[in-house]
Amino acid sequence: MPIISIRDLVVEYDGRRVLDGLNLDIEHGETMVLLGGSGSGKSTLLRQIIGLERPRSGSVTIKGVDIARCSGAELKKLRRSIGVAFQSAALFNSLSVEDNVALMLREHTALAPSIIDLMVWMKLAVVGLAGFVKFWCSTSLLRDWIPLLQPSWMNSFSFLRKRFR
Repeated sequence: MPIISIRDLVVEYDGRRVLDGLNLDIEHGETMVLLGGSGSGKSTLLRQIIGLERPRSGSVTIKGVDIARCSGAELKKLRRSIGVAFQSAALFNSLSVEDNVALMLREHTALAPSIIDLMVWMKLAVVGLAGFVKFWCSTSLLRDWIPLLQPSWMNSFSFLRKRFR
C-alpha cells in the first residue's frame, strides 16, 4: 500500500487548470523529487498533499487517510507526521530566529519554556547562530546565514524516483 496515493487530482485557479487528472503513488521508503519551472504545479501539488488546499476533484490519500474528506482532528494528527522544508529558507518574518526555531516545540510538546529555550540555543549554537536568537528573520544577515539548498536543476517538470530499502 502506498504511503501517498493521488488519484485523478484536478486543481484550478481562476479557471486555469494547474493539475489535470494527476495519478501518483509513493511507496514507503521511496524518495520523490518534484522538478518544474515556475507555474508548473510543484507547490500546488505539495499544498494538496499536506492538506492546505482542497482539490476541484480527485483524492489525496496519506497513510490510508483521504485528506480532503477527513476531520480536522485527523488532519492535524496526520500533519504531525509530515515534515516540510520551505524553499529559500522561508521563515516567519514576524517572529525572531529564536521563536521560529521554538515554534514546533511550543506547538507540539508539553516541554517547559526553560527547556525549549535551552534546546533552541543548543540548535542555534551548533550552526553558529547562538548570538542571533533575538534577531528578526527579515534581517538580511540571517538570509545569508540560513540558506537551504535550492539547486538550479529544479526547473524542468518531471518526477525522479529512487527507492531506499
